[in-house]
Amino acid sequence: MSNKNCKFQIECKQTKPGEEVYIVGNSNELGNWNVNNSKKLSTNSNLFPQWESNPISFNSQSQLEYKYIIKSSSNNVKWENFDGNRLLNLSNLKNNTSYIINDGKYSDKSRQKINESNEAFSNTSYNNEPKQNVPKKKGYKNHNKINNNNNNNNQMSPSIQASKDKEFNVMKNKTTMGNYNNQSFPMSSHYSKSQARYPVPENPFKSNK
Repeated sequence: MSNKNCKFQIECKQTKPGEEVYIVGNSNELGNWNVNNSKKLSTNSNLFPQWESNPISFNSQSQLEYKYIIKSSSNNVKWENFDGNRLLNLSNLKNNTSYIINDGKYSDKSRQKINESNEAFSNTSYNNEPKQNVPKKKGYKNHNKINNNNNNNNQMSPSIQASKDKEFNVMKNKTTMGNYNNQSFPMSSHYSKSQARYPVPENPFKSNK
């Protein structure tokens, strides 16, 4: 069977919140003009106002007639506003080849561009609604690993920790206050612990003989 995969594109700014763009036409693949069987197009913040369908596989050699419609969540339908239909002669397309059909702007059938697609050809007919693919953020995969490394870096080795404790004790001795007869005075860092506990200050009332 000789198939042609076609991805349809249209620029449409007329949609409101809750509305989406569909394509419907005179073939089984496009719903035979039944809007309930029309094929949904998708967009996102990067593509808008461009909408595009998933690849649709055609095995007919006839001329395709179709239009784009805007359909709301309550199934209200707005058709493109021009006489006649859009046309695509399938017999002019190569068999077993993928194409991008760019139909310009919504409600304007004056411009149509047909380009062969670089996508690999598939015999599968994509009749399901297109899925929105959300790419993962770069670096997300290693997020937990990075956090674990940071936690490990915050842990000191025993030798470094011992050095830190020694420095802390020295600074603590420098600021320790001695007490003698309810009089407080700072101690020098060169005092030993025994000297620091029982300092003997000079008696101011001692006579010099």
